[in-house]
Amino acid sequence: MRYANYMADPESSEPSLASRLRLAVVRLNRRLRAQRTNSSVTLTQVSALSALRKCGPLTPGEVRDRLAGAGAGQRELAYSTVVTTMSRLHAKGLLSRRRAGRGFCYAPVDEASLAAGRMSSALGSGSDRDAVLSRFVSGLSGRDAELLRRLLGGAPDGS
Repeated sequence: MRYANYMADPESSEPSLASRLRLAVVRLNRRLRAQRTNSSVTLTQVSALSALRKCGPLTPGEVRDRLAGAGAGQRELAYSTVVTTMSRLHAKGLLSRRRAGRGFCYAPVDEASLAAGRMSSALGSGSDRDAVLSRFVSGLSGRDAELLRRLLGGAPDGS
């Protein structure tokens, strides 16, 4: 039996309104999932990031315990779900990790490192690195341009 006809009246060849609505929701959900970018963050990921920012470096089990403790009606997550969530946040560059026994201990990436990582990604994805860097530098304030010169070891050019 087709999914669209699951709720259909057995004596009618027409699918019921409920089955058509269910099919529309399923299709919409698939379309939204397909459109989701890798940079989007889910509610579970936001909760995990929040726990890490509040408590510091934690293992997935400790994150799970924190989320369950802060639960306020939220369902308890499976350990494997938290591990997957943490791995995806690490892959997105939002968490750093270090070995802790057989698993990992995760920590949030500081804002400066996160911004630097995004800048590196933008530079790496551009086909013309000179143009990307030129546009970035041309948008800097005088103060930021001076800081960049000092960091690169160059002297101000008087402009």
